[in-house]
Amino acid sequence: FDLNNLEAEMNFHIREKIEKAIRKDADEVDTIRQDMRCRLASFNSAMRDYLNLLNFVDTEDVIGRRSKFQTLLFLRKQHRLDIESSYDEDDLPKVFAILYEQTYFKSREKMSRWNQGPYVFAWDVGHDHLARIIADGKSKEKGIGLGHTVVRGNERISFGKSRR
Repeated sequence: FDLNNLEAEMNFHIREKIEKAIRKDADEVDTIRQDMRCRLASFNSAMRDYLNLLNFVDTEDVIGRRSKFQTLLFLRKQHRLDIESSYDEDDLPKVFAILYEQTYFKSREKMSRWNQGPYVFAWDVGHDHLARIIADGKSKEKGIGLGHTVVRGNERISFGKSRR
């Protein structure tokens, strides 16, 4: 498990956001890292409980399955709201970048047992901020200012029918 190798595999723009935050206040970044590790452990525990609950759902019970799916959505939303309410709005991109980092490292440690992408939790709860960091970083590389974003729910207005 080589930490330097993992950092090289992470998204460059997100890594750059964290490095900038470290240069500004390394102690604050360490505090946020610890908080994000705790939140990740809390989410993983809740997710284990959720998956255990799924074992008792009848596959023919459409309403039961739908209810369990709503529980998963609520779980993700609740963790996102908990994070957002704990930090200043201006700090959220940095906080979600650090969550991405911690989720990435933690899941890579367990990749031999876990067959999913290395940053699922971070993307589930912080995708808006992470996508913004990446879009802005790519636009900055091209020298065109800020990246384009589309407000969720307006995709159909802008792009027509959604593709499935």
